[in-house]
Amino acid sequence: MAMLVDLRTTVQNNKLPHGTFTRLATKYGCHRSTITALWNAQSVNSNDDNNGSIHALHNKRQGRCGRPRIRNEDVLDAVAGVDVQFRQTIRSTAHHASMSKSTLHRRVQEGLLDRRSTNLKPALTQAHMSSRLEFCLSNVTQRDPTQSAFEFRDFDDTIHVDEKWFRMDKDARGFYLTSSEDAPERRTQNK
Repeated sequence: MAMLVDLRTTVQNNKLPHGTFTRLATKYGCHRSTITALWNAQSVNSNDDNNGSIHALHNKRQGRCGRPRIRNEDVLDAVAGVDVQFRQTIRSTAHHASMSKSTLHRRVQEGLLDRRSTNLKPALTQAHMSSRLEFCLSNVTQRDPTQSAFEFRDFDDTIHVDEKWFRMDKDARGFYLTSSEDAPERRTQNK
């Protein structure tokens, strides 16, 4: 702004004296073409209105410079193309979608991608349900034959062994999903 003030104060009869650009360039430590470009931009904009100096300093590349942003549709298509088992971390999702982690993290912050967790559920088949019901009925005794009163037998002589396969799968897993996708249902035989 100080350059423009100096330029305007040295104007004589709507012209700059000889050597003004070079003198101001050495004063401000820049090239004379910088001063010339500033003067030309100010001169063009001063014809339009009185705020020519402000328009001369305006960035003309604003909004058009830098790397173009990856479209949201492209990000969603790339993430949807990755198998769900590889979408548990941003790092894995980014690797399999062939894009940067920061791009995916930005989309998570914007709400375009969600991290949803699923819990492991038991997979009960009809055979399991009938065998469990059969086991329960085998432990029911009739208290009094004349009445219809039933009770469970004493389990003092019974040991229950829980058939669990530890560390076969995690109880809770999180997945990065698009808004149109549902979280995968995870079931296992022995939970």
